[in-house]
Amino acid sequence: MTLPVLLIGGSGCVGSRAAAFLRRFHPDLPLVIGGRDLNRAQATADKLGAATGVRIDLGRPDLGLDGQQQFGALAVFPRDGGFSAQRFAQDHRIPFHAVTGSLVEAGQDLTAYVHGPQASPVVLASHWMAGVPVILAAHYAKEFAAVEEVTLAFVFDPKEEMGPAAGFESQEAVQAANPLPLFRRNGSWVWAQEESDRVRTITTADAARHQADGYGSLDVLSLAEATGAASARVDLLVADSAGTRAGQGPSHEILIEITGTLRNGVPTTRRFDLTHPAGQSSLTALGTAVALEHLLGLTSTPAPTAGLHFPETVIDPSHLHQRLNESGTRLS
Repeated sequence: MTLPVLLIGGSGCVGSRAAAFLRRFHPDLPLVIGGRDLNRAQATADKLGAATGVRIDLGRPDLGLDGQQQFGALAVFPRDGGFSAQRFAQDHRIPFHAVTGSLVEAGQDLTAYVHGPQASPVVLASHWMAGVPVILAAHYAKEFAAVEEVTLAFVFDPKEEMGPAAGFESQEAVQAANPLPLFRRNGSWVWAQEESDRVRTITTADAARHQADGYGSLDVLSLAEATGAASARVDLLVADSAGTRAGQGPSHEILIEITGTLRNGVPTTRRFDLTHPAGQSSLTALGTAVALEHLLGLTSTPAPTAGLHFPETVIDPSHLHQRLNESGTRLS
């Protein structure tokens, strides 16, 4: 019997989308939608089918759940600042996934992991879109014999529906809510102190040029380690997306650029553009759903073993590509 997946916050902005993706991918997978409001959780469960709603109390070690209930995996949306969900999952040896906070907040997640049982896989996805861009960048970097530099840029549309924890209503709000950007530069880690270091001109998929700001996320650490790049940075642009400008609703754009030497010895820079028609909430939900597929052993690759993981160490890029294509994501 397949144990159900518990989605805490599964009726919220990202959580409900993740639940919908899981239902689409696996129609018979049992889901439990958890939240503070039982009526709202049950309403989401009723729409999904093969799902139930439960009330969650993050102030209790048992989360207010029936002690007899077992789960195949647990995901939490948004970040659980008290780490009750993570502690519960580790205590009960349940595979766990969290779309967590900033680069600085990731230290808190790591501390909670270290001080709990380490007998099940724990995926900390403090990355943009639950790690989707990093996974793709690391995959594309395999075309290179040596990587000199890798950069990511994200175009976030402030008109998009988002949860209360996002805080991306303006470029200024992003800067105020996040630490100074951390960059990898010629093999050394540096905090970008000066505005001239933080700002970079990017060209979006429609050939428009914009000033994007360096973004302090865990992506840059994963980028450097996964690709071996001597230089790495991540930038964020808050602006109307191509979807909004076309009157089709907010979309989300990711730009990946890799500079290095190809396996045939030719130095080059390659660029990869990803456009998701339903925006960042949907893409984050998709990344989470794909991670849960891997945690449950529902893909062609073995489920991850017990321990601490990042998305790029868990998710098979070929499976992610398949799911992106199914969701209407354009890759070029």
